[in-house]
Amino acid sequence: MVTVHWILERRDALGQWHAVLSHASLDRHEIDDAALVAMSLRDIRDDLFQGLTDEASPENAFIDGWHPGPNALVRDGLPHDISRYALDLLSPSLNQGAARRASLRGHCHLDICDLPLDAKHSFCPDTTLLSATPSGARDNLDHFRQCLDMILPSSLASTEILTGAVASVLWKPNQHLDMEQRSRHEIIADRAKLHAMPPCTQDTSRLVMAFDE
Repeated sequence: MVTVHWILERRDALGQWHAVLSHASLDRHEIDDAALVAMSLRDIRDDLFQGLTDEASPENAFIDGWHPGPNALVRDGLPHDISRYALDLLSPSLNQGAARRASLRGHCHLDICDLPLDAKHSFCPDTTLLSATPSGARDNLDHFRQCLDMILPSSLASTEILTGAVASVLWKPNQHLDMEQRSRHEIIADRAKLHAMPPCTQDTSRLVMAFDE
């Protein structure tokens, strides 16, 4: 298994990317089927890692200078137009939380529309994805695609734009204190920005990721 730190970003009509969901923000949502599926993306099987990165040995991703292989579905590095929230959560160059992020490796991003879709694995909303036991890189990619197909149209991706830093406070990890301290005007402005975005689809969303041992 490989632990994934991930952020789902959506593109607005002007081409700017905004974080709307992350592994660290799931506690802010009600637990439903889509949330459980999103939680399952935190740890991925080695063969799914291989399918995404074209790297047969996950441990190689934690060697300095590693890059995805030539047939990788993910794109190497953090995108140049990454949202500030995603940059803060993943980048080791920022001061706040630098020690926590120092262990992250293999920074990359995935345009969800680049995932192959196998017709024989057509998606059914009633499928209990958590009970599936895919084997092999291709089957794991199909399963991964189905998980995302369940998350994108759900309320998880259309509830809030994530901003500010993520911190641990006492025994509570992943606290979004900056968001809790927003003014009413800022909350209204963020909601208006979110509602004005195009629908969250495979063509208007991407995953920004880094891996942890």
